[in-house]
Amino acid sequence: MINNLFGVRFAAIRGMDTTVEKNRQPGNARVLVIGAGLAGLCAALELGRRGIGCVLLEARDRIGGRVWTLDEPALGFPVELGAEFIHGYAPGTLQLLDTFRLASFEVPDRHLLAQKRKITGLPDFWQRIEPALESRPQGNTDVSFHEQLERLPLPPHDKSLARAFVEGFHAADPAELSQRALSLESTAAGRIEGNRAFRLLRGYGALAAELAAALPATLCELVPRAPVESLRWEPGQVEATTTGHLARRFLAEAAIVTVPPGPFQRLTFSPELGEKRKALELLRSGAVLKIVLRFRECFWRRKLAQDVYFIHSSQRHFPTWWSAQPFQWPVLKNTLFFAGEATQAAGLGGTVESAIQSGFRAAAEVAAALSAQAPHARAA
Repeated sequence: MINNLFGVRFAAIRGMDTTVEKNRQPGNARVLVIGAGLAGLCAALELGRRGIGCVLLEARDRIGGRVWTLDEPALGFPVELGAEFIHGYAPGTLQLLDTFRLASFEVPDRHLLAQKRKITGLPDFWQRIEPALESRPQGNTDVSFHEQLERLPLPPHDKSLARAFVEGFHAADPAELSQRALSLESTAAGRIEGNRAFRLLRGYGALAAELAAALPATLCELVPRAPVESLRWEPGQVEATTTGHLARRFLAEAAIVTVPPGPFQRLTFSPELGEKRKALELLRSGAVLKIVLRFRECFWRRKLAQDVYFIHSSQRHFPTWWSAQPFQWPVLKNTLFFAGEATQAAGLGGTVESAIQSGFRAAAEVAAALSAQAPHARAA
């Protein structure tokens, strides 16, 4: 099974040299990119497009970050173990799909409600939860989503639906989630019709693989199984120390850090990050348990006389279900830069689109900073 996971084996990415045991670093590598999720891959691709050499350091033995696609031929369709949907008309994502000729299709926006052993239609799902998601705290203050929800004059069942959506889609504790941030994100999603969902025909893993294959071999080196433990930096110079089977140092003029909030908390910086660290410590990564079930037949068609797309329930452990249908099968001293879905402040946080946008944005920031400096040769 593991051979069919997109990006697990780096050697499967066509044309890419993955012999990383040799003790070298490309002499033209001016930037370190930490993390080979979609933000890191997009940052490396943009750096290569601008003629800037980079080393892409990935802690795991696969690319994609939280994008993880199981491509099992016996199933006849890709199974997403991680990110699954394109939310709305996400411009960065759709542009990449067009570039790599990857097909996508829209998932019908049909919602059902499972309650007291009965399943009924929920055609007004978004209309019932949007008032809670888009509500803004008064003035310049901020409150938790839980506090704001308690204040709103909404029907109890609509509040329950909104709470379940926040806990599931956002993987957030309602008592800790910023209502102001949620409102900004919901408004941004509305501008791109974020309540519409699309799937990639070959799965998100195909996008990650295409991005990696597009990296120019003469400018970008992808190094797997190289978790970064610490970053020592000063203006114009960064030294990254990795652990594991490839414990060594990597030197460059700048770094783009794309790791998510959880691993970021364990990353040591010298000197420390100051205000940026304080801001990052306010971010949380929610825990999500996703289970994929395969049935011999679509038995629900006999019970419901219709196809199933999304089912919402009050069941505590698994409040949201969906089917595979229609398948029938920031900068520090111009040296440290940050990317990843958690770094996008203009809404759409927590999505693949925000990761893609952040990668291109960070690469542009690095390019601008390097162009203003005299080049410095670095060796490992």
